[in-house]
Amino acid sequence: MKESGFTRRRFLLRTSVLAASAAFGGILIRSLDGCKSQDNPTFPNGGNLQAVDAALDGGKAVVTIDSYSPLVGVGSAAIVDFPGGSLLLARASQSTFDAVSATCTYQACTINQFSNQLYTCPCCGSQFSILGVVKKGPATSVLRQYPTTFDGYLVTISI
Repeated sequence: MKESGFTRRRFLLRTSVLAASAAFGGILIRSLDGCKSQDNPTFPNGGNLQAVDAALDGGKAVVTIDSYSPLVGVGSAAIVDFPGGSLLLARASQSTFDAVSATCTYQACTINQFSNQLYTCPCCGSQFSILGVVKKGPATSVLRQYPTTFDGYLVTISI
């Protein structure tokens, strides 16, 4: 004899599938949370790098270095934002700066963390030197470098 309708077994099966789906969805949302923007213009995307704005002058981004700049000290770094993109800029010495792409070569996330002269991707954990060289994977490709000049007050980055 064939039973019709909704059985206890069917109810439990559907309930457990629904509960598992909800749990997986919550885990997925929490794991993607690290890549979302955190509406904080000083420390973008929850990282520790300060953002500085650059003016565009032809094919060059120009950053002012004054006493208020996060780039005033040797060994410091910042995210440079300009219309159409972002770069990472580090002060290598009193008179030199190194600029590299802010986009991780592994998952295309914006790199926003800096410590011990290494940039770290918040999505995959890859680490890069201030010259963009991979120091720890999973990334295997270097960050693109951009030439810079410094006149004592302005850093000019050829983009």
